[in-house]
Amino acid sequence: VRLKPAGETQESVVTRSNFCNL
Repeated sequence: VRLKPAGETQESVVTRSNFCNL
């Protein structure tokens, strides 16, 4: 989750992190 592709916004990272925590 820490690693993010180039061009991915911080919001996308946070959103995915929250989604994975469900």
